[in-house]
Amino acid sequence: MEEKWGHGPIPPLISQQTIEAGISSIVSLLEGMERFQPERIQLVATSAVRDAANQELFAKAILQRTGQSLQILSGHDEALGIAAGLQSDPAFRHESELSVFDIGGGSLEHINFQSGKITQAISTELGAVRMTQRFIQNPQNPIIEEEMHALHKHTLEVLREAGVQPRITAKAVGTGGGFTITRRILAMRGVGKASGDSPIISVENLRGIFENLYPMLWNERSNLS
Repeated sequence: MEEKWGHGPIPPLISQQTIEAGISSIVSLLEGMERFQPERIQLVATSAVRDAANQELFAKAILQRTGQSLQILSGHDEALGIAAGLQSDPAFRHESELSVFDIGGGSLEHINFQSGKITQAISTELGAVRMTQRFIQNPQNPIIEEEMHALHKHTLEVLREAGVQPRITAKAVGTGGGFTITRRILAMRGVGKASGDSPIISVENLRGIFENLYPMLWNERSNLS
């Protein structure tokens, strides 16, 4: 379940409709987990709930309806959680260096690994939805160059101020829905397979998608994924 930022109150509020949808999703997930008989269940929330003025109301509603407490992660804890997930992935067990970028709707997390150990874990407010709502005046229309330049400049400034230090020698790893959709778009174009053996996305492919997408209307971009 994702709650998106609107142009309403600052800090934002989680709408009642989203609260109900979130609880419905959580109930469905809990029911699906029963057959696995987990020893422990912990619900966590990230950027959208972390920023919301009514986060306590949301957590209370979940507790009342499901009996489960909601832990609202800090940005740093979110980055550490992503890191823990990657550390458990056998695909990366023998990698000496990794530089990880997790792009969500509200935040971007960056994690560096060396010899399996975390050397940097940073969370920034550079999520795709947040940046769209801040810099793209009308997302329904093609994105204009001035908006892209402003977004690009802001991104570099935030990364620099946060001390993000991607290692040139490290293998770059992308996680989050944005990368899943990117692979899907590439698969539709016959570049690799969304569920194939190779999960690699080249910089050239990323640039090609960007050059194709930003002149399009919203509905044209949406239809690609």
